[in-house]
Amino acid sequence: MKRLFGLLLLIAACASSASAQNKPDWVKKHPVYELGYAGVGMSYTSEPDYRQKAKQSALADLVSEIKIEVSANSLLHSLSVNGVSQQTFMEDVRITAQAEIEKFRLADSWEGNGEYWVYYTLNRLDYEAYVEARRQKAMRNAADYWDQGNRAMVQGNLNTGLALFIKAMETIEPVSHEELLYTHGGKTINLGVEIYTSLSDVFDGIALHVDPVYLEATPFQNITELAKITVARREVPLANVHLLSRFISGGGDLAPIMPTDEAGVANLHVRSVTSKQSSQQVLITIDDAPFKSFLKSAYAVLFAKALTNLPQATLTIEVKQAVKTAYVRSKQSNMEAVERSVKSLLANNYFDVVDSPERADIIVTLDNSFRTGRTVPGDLYNFVECFTTLGIRLTDHHSRKVLLNYNVTDLRTLVPADKSVAQGKSMATRELMKRVNREFPAELKKMSQPN
Repeated sequence: MKRLFGLLLLIAACASSASAQNKPDWVKKHPVYELGYAGVGMSYTSEPDYRQKAKQSALADLVSEIKIEVSANSLLHSLSVNGVSQQTFMEDVRITAQAEIEKFRLADSWEGNGEYWVYYTLNRLDYEAYVEARRQKAMRNAADYWDQGNRAMVQGNLNTGLALFIKAMETIEPVSHEELLYTHGGKTINLGVEIYTSLSDVFDGIALHVDPVYLEATPFQNITELAKITVARREVPLANVHLLSRFISGGGDLAPIMPTDEAGVANLHVRSVTSKQSSQQVLITIDDAPFKSFLKSAYAVLFAKALTNLPQATLTIEVKQAVKTAYVRSKQSNMEAVERSVKSLLANNYFDVVDSPERADIIVTLDNSFRTGRTVPGDLYNFVECFTTLGIRLTDHHSRKVLLNYNVTDLRTLVPADKSVAQGKSMATRELMKRVNREFPAELKKMSQPN
């Protein structure tokens, strides 16, 4: 038995040795193909699609042998000067070549010891013909996208123009290391540099203009006059530009701005002001959200700075009259917590709270009630239902006109059954005021103005 086992080992060793001796020289040592480029790839026969994997590996090896020279007049040379990474473009050249080269030839293959090897070659003349055809095709297509982008910019379509310039750049990436001299409009241009320049300058020369620059406002009242915002680039109106607005001093309610129309115009509607400041400012900016996706591209370095320097404009709002005074009184006693919260809300929303009704323009009347309900069983302990009601009425002290009625009715709060009535009321009041704090300021903005 021992002899048989030894014999089997000897046979296996001999077979392995014979297999190793049968390996072609190109498997043992990477071949040199004098007429062009050689690529060798290997995969294990135990892998799925091992033949295809070996082929892809060989082609990647073949393409890696191709030396990519960067012309001094190429876009890629310009990018290195302007701080844009060349790596993305260089890698794209190799990936495109691997995907598109067709005239490579299978020189040999070998299988043994669980391995599969392939050997591909590519004639240098075939590759040079491919490179020139690719260059010409890329220039034609890129020039077409570039022309369309320029027309879009002339027509004021910023978003479309930017997208087309990006498409033009993507088209010439695989040939960005070559000189791209192109006849255009009767003259020879460096197409890659021209497209890059158009892309770099896409946000240059954009300006926002607000008319009028001043508006007059009465607190809490709608401002009927609209501010017209014009967006233009080098005096060409820009359509479909999204704008944002916000108070940078003062405060109030601003309607969302619709995108600019074909004339580059959008309207800003200040619904109301609620701040105590006599002079307030609204900042208008271009919404950069539609352009943020470009920050993930190879051109992020171009857009990052441009998007931080987009133009802005301001609208000044002059408030015509002084702050209104308010006196707060309660129909019930023991409402200190509610009174404090309501006074704070009024003080934060354009009113001065006074301590005497004689000094007040507005009388604020609070009507509060509290009651308990049934016991609600819980997993660990029981709860008691507590219901709170609050009415806030604002009345013009001089005309007796009711300006605002705000009510919260039977707001339900669950309080642990072991709490005292006073503790339950305190907890219920806190929940009540959370809701009032959310809703009451918006009601004040809609309130009719006292005389």
